[in-house]
Amino acid sequence: MTVRKLLSLAGWCALVAFSGAVGVRTVEATDWRTGGIPVVLSEFPQTQPVICGDGAGGAYITWQEAGNRIQLQHLLADGTPAPGWPLTGLWGVGGRYGLDPDLASDGHGGAFLAWVTGYSLAFSHVSGTGVLPGSSTPDVAEAPPTPAAADDPSAARAARPARAQKQPRLRLPVLVPDAAGGSYLLWEYDSFYAGTMTQVGRLSAEGTPDPAWPWGFGMDTTYWTFQKGPVGCLDGAGGVIVAWRKGDLDTGWDIFASRVTRTGSIALGWARSGMPVCRLRGNQDAPGVVPDGEGGALFIWHDGREAGREQIFAQHLTASGVPAPGWPADGIRVCRYATAPAVARGDNFPRRYSSAVPDGGGGIYIAWSDQRADAGDIYCQRLLPDGRLAPGWPADGLPVCTAPGAQERASLAAIESGGVLVAWQDRRDVGGADIYATRLTADGTIVQGWPDQGAAVCRQPGEQTLPRIAAAPGGAAVVAWQDERCGPARIFASFLSADGTLPGGEPVLIPSAAWLGAAPFDSSLRVSWQVEPGSGPVVVHRAERDSLWRALATVALDATGRVEFVDSTVFAGCRYGYALVLPACRPASYFGEAWLDVPSDGGIPPPAARLLAATATRGEASLAWQVSTRGSPGVRVERREDCGAWTATAAIRDSFG
Repeated sequence: MTVRKLLSLAGWCALVAFSGAVGVRTVEATDWRTGGIPVVLSEFPQTQPVICGDGAGGAYITWQEAGNRIQLQHLLADGTPAPGWPLTGLWGVGGRYGLDPDLASDGHGGAFLAWVTGYSLAFSHVSGTGVLPGSSTPDVAEAPPTPAAADDPSAARAARPARAQKQPRLRLPVLVPDAAGGSYLLWEYDSFYAGTMTQVGRLSAEGTPDPAWPWGFGMDTTYWTFQKGPVGCLDGAGGVIVAWRKGDLDTGWDIFASRVTRTGSIALGWARSGMPVCRLRGNQDAPGVVPDGEGGALFIWHDGREAGREQIFAQHLTASGVPAPGWPADGIRVCRYATAPAVARGDNFPRRYSSAVPDGGGGIYIAWSDQRADAGDIYCQRLLPDGRLAPGWPADGLPVCTAPGAQERASLAAIESGGVLVAWQDRRDVGGADIYATRLTADGTIVQGWPDQGAAVCRQPGEQTLPRIAAAPGGAAVVAWQDERCGPARIFASFLSADGTLPGGEPVLIPSAAWLGAAPFDSSLRVSWQVEPGSGPVVVHRAERDSLWRALATVALDATGRVEFVDSTVFAGCRYGYALVLPACRPASYFGEAWLDVPSDGGIPPPAARLLAATATRGEASLAWQVSTRGSPGVRVERREDCGAWTATAAIRDSFG
């Protein structure tokens, strides 16, 4: 299939409808466009993208839609929705009620999805065709209730009755696939009366709570604890290592961790309340964790031990929960310069996290926004398990992008054959943020073919923010982000080849409409705009003083992109606003807006109405008016009772007015 031109979102949807049944094609596909493609067609704003690869060059992408709904889409390597996936996403235009989604690959072409719904958690496991494995529908399961401080009877005794009536909240789910077809699920449990606790559950391959595992396993059983922002990784033996930040009256926020075995018990040497990763005065925040391949893990965080600034620190705990040989008790400094704030997640209760992925050899890749020179530059570092820098990597980090303006929100994806992919939000150009990315080798160099300051994934007008990157086979990648080129935010995605080549072809329409003017025309008003040729039909809207925009007509463009519309329903001496809605942008965004006063000798003469008769008999009222006839629009009768508001009733106008 060859695609020569794609100028609008509507055109893209028609393309997808035609090609949705096509299987996975080569990664040099034609359906990706310069500057990305919209992931789905939707009437609602879309935010908070999360992405994971499908193992075949495509990706699963989830997001928050209309502020309180969750949606999921599966794009193939060619940029089209996978067979069985609707253009509007897995759950159609309605989506699923919830906030703060997380997404993770199941390692078999499917994905796990979890989110907050009300005071509970919801989760699902979907295959590449959009259904639960072994099922015919994309089912959603909900977490069973979990008690606060589950194994501590003192918590129940200490509960205050007045506050115990409040519904506990579960927040910010994190998925950690267990490499056996299921997944661990971590979350915050806010009891309202016993503090906030990190809890752990395990999902079966069907996407439901594992009946053989203690659901809601709490990482602390003491009354009044504060554990927030959990992250996790596998321990290599079927269990999970969980890290969180914990509040302390003396030291501030600290980083703690624990290890839970595959059977739901605490591993030997670890404590249920957590082993200290770093416990110093000054806040430690934004945890990140990756496995070391030997039952332990490497941790990173943003550290405030030096007053007035944050820096990146790291720690390595062994399989028995103690610092690895050569690692000091409170970690090592990764970079001596100050860092910009870490990546935040969460709508109502945001938490900060660090960008880290495993290097495949027991070490860790770390990325951050560095403030040594300006508001933010992207730096990356690779640490070996013993804390040394990997060969080729400079002290204080490798400069990935030091372009003018702020570069921030780095997202990482490890490459199976070695190296790492980095995407970030970039403000080097005036006018808004853009999305850039690069690929680094395992020895700390930019892969040949990739630009020195990153490849421009999207440089369209408006804000492009919150990038998330997923690796594809051979060193390629899929990037998703939040895009405001059409006004309200949409989720867009793009493909990057292993050599840094970006998709070609004309970009998805960037709407523009230039107001040309208005002129009286036979008691009417002729209005006109100049629109980019090939944009398709547009909808003319009009607004009056203190009224909303109202669609008047759909008008086709001429060959040069000119739009003309004659409005025969305007009154002389009144003020009107005109604007166009381009179908490429949904929900409606208004372009080419202009307001003007109709001259006294133009338009319809101001209407006049004279009461002729009014009678009331047998519970009915009969009224008649004489209305000016020349050009007067339709009328309606309104009625008001004592102390009431005007309400419309039926009216019939005869040929004499």
